[in-house]
Amino acid sequence: MNKIKKTLFYLLSFAALLLIIMVVVNLSIFDEDLLPEVAAIKNIKAEPYRENNAYPALIAINSSSGPSLKAATQMVRDHLNQQIVETGLDYLTTETLDELAGGEDSSWKNVYHSCKSRTEKGCIAAVIKDINNNPIIDKRLISQLQRYRELIELRSFQEATQMNFDSPLIPYSSTLALKRIFLTDVYTHQSSNDYLSEWRKDAKFWRMVLARSRLLITRMVAIASVTTSIDSLSTAIKQGS
Repeated sequence: MNKIKKTLFYLLSFAALLLIIMVVVNLSIFDEDLLPEVAAIKNIKAEPYRENNAYPALIAINSSSGPSLKAATQMVRDHLNQQIVETGLDYLTTETLDELAGGEDSSWKNVYHSCKSRTEKGCIAAVIKDINNNPIIDKRLISQLQRYRELIELRSFQEATQMNFDSPLIPYSSTLALKRIFLTDVYTHQSSNDYLSEWRKDAKFWRMVLARSRLLITRMVAIASVTTSIDSLSTAIKQGS
């Protein structure tokens, strides 16, 4: 019995010693100064979004039909800039994201082939076939394609800097679906010069997003989009554009 008590005493003492060591080594006096580059990231403050910044536009593009992309973007940008003044946060909460960019039922996404050029072969070829079989007549989709045309004209990108691991992210899937349909529609119904012109604008836009993004998810989306651009051009060449 005494041996059991001694063993238990030693175990508890050892656990207490570990706890004391853990508390002591985590005291601020043992902290090292942050590296300059880490301190610079930690000290970043939110800055107002400028008019030509594509970040609010990427949020606004999927908002409800009605206003142009410019008008819808201004509503998002004004809200973000006011929020920066009041709270210092430069991203939308989940509730505000749904309110300003919740959009409408996008039934058109069920009509045209949904795919990933990064992992699937013949992605754009399938979209071309769908558009030939189902001409674009959906008013919502027509409006969204016009917004996408306005989006890729933007030449600046500065995304949120204050986000944490549970902050809501921009829903990029609809935008990438729009891109596939947009490039395919131009290829199918306009001249080769028109297609190449829009293709260059689109590729330049997503390369800009890739180069200036801060979040890993944004870079992954941009890389996927550039891959789709390559697939679109490759398919156009194969089909004799």
